[in-house]
Amino acid sequence: MADGLGLQVIDITDQANPRRMRGFDTSGFALGVTVSGNYAYLADEAAGLQVIDVTDPGNPQRVSGFDTSGYAKGVAVSGTYAYVADDLGGLQVIDAGDPASPKRVGKSDPIGPVNGVAVSGTYAYVASGNRGLGRRWWTGLQVIDISSPANSQRAGWSETAGNALGVVVGPASAA
Repeated sequence: MADGLGLQVIDITDQANPRRMRGFDTSGFALGVTVSGNYAYLADEAAGLQVIDVTDPGNPQRVSGFDTSGYAKGVAVSGTYAYVADDLGGLQVIDAGDPASPKRVGKSDPIGPVNGVAVSGTYAYVASGNRGLGRRWWTGLQVIDISSPANSQRAGWSETAGNALGVVVGPASAA
């Protein structure tokens, strides 16, 4: 889990008594995390994307990082790509095929600050907006076509009444 200080590895084998195994402090303020394979990908605010090897959960090790242009607030991984919700930096598309050397391959500029992201198939679902800071940004869910990660494009959107801060995509329901 991301806890502001960095990555915390929690053993949930006994769900009634989860226990902290180990932490790994990062240089930023860890706001989001996802795991893919043996790696945890952290949205580490001003420090961007951090890649942590969790092959040995009791001894997580930093592999690399990528300093995004904004403040990394959320991250989703699909295939070899990490999609970083990067506040005013938009949706950053990072090729993490080589976890030791992540590279930005694309960027999408949704309307307003990007706060959270989830990926399903060839779409990224982006929570965006921030009201109340002296400027009224657009707030809501934006759908980004990522079928070509280097050339992602907004496919649709839906406005929400409040700040959209996070998003999860559930399974499609049967009609």
